[in-house]
Amino acid sequence: PQYLAVQWLNENENLRDFSDEKKLTRYALATLYYSTGGGQSWVDETNWVTDTNECFWFTTSEFSCNPQNEFTLLELDANGLRGELPADVSLLSRLTSFSVRSSAGPALFGSLPTELGLLSSLTSVSIVGNTFSGGIPATYGQLTDIEMLDLSRNAIIGEIPQEFSSFTNLKSLNLGDNQLVGRLRSTLLSAATGLVELLLGGNSLS
Repeated sequence: PQYLAVQWLNENENLRDFSDEKKLTRYALATLYYSTGGGQSWVDETNWVTDTNECFWFTTSEFSCNPQNEFTLLELDANGLRGELPADVSLLSRLTSFSVRSSAGPALFGSLPTELGLLSSLTSVSIVGNTFSGGIPATYGQLTDIEMLDLSRNAIIGEIPQEFSSFTNLKSLNLGDNQLVGRLRSTLLSAATGLVELLLGGNSLS
């Protein structure tokens, strides 16, 4: 996927006019496309991997870019994504929302990318109804601006990372219907004083 993304990017006739950030953004998005069934299983891929400004590539949110034309919302819910999420999503440094909810049919699998924890501007992450396995990366505790985190309906194992104790802005946490184990420490979410929703059912927590 990375090779295909680089090859596609280099073929863009406007490449010389792009800033380094724009090049990285388009490369990261193209890598996601080629890694998750773009051209095969995606339901809607309007404008993806074309010379069209990436702000106008299809997503399930109304807008993908902020007024400064920075790519901030990557939401591709129920769009037939299939495969593994590439680590290259961490190059989308302006992201505030990331959502890949699967309702039926093709799904994402593999491990949750640890690099997602590097996107410090994220306030909302929704990775729901896929078949991700392995544990929740401790790096997700670095998402100090996170307000909503939904990793429900996967096959995630292990314990809830102690690093979640750094969440001060968290309002909603849904880890339901996974294979999580261990004791739920009373101090785990003590910093999240604004927490209004906590869903942990369908696991083996105590």
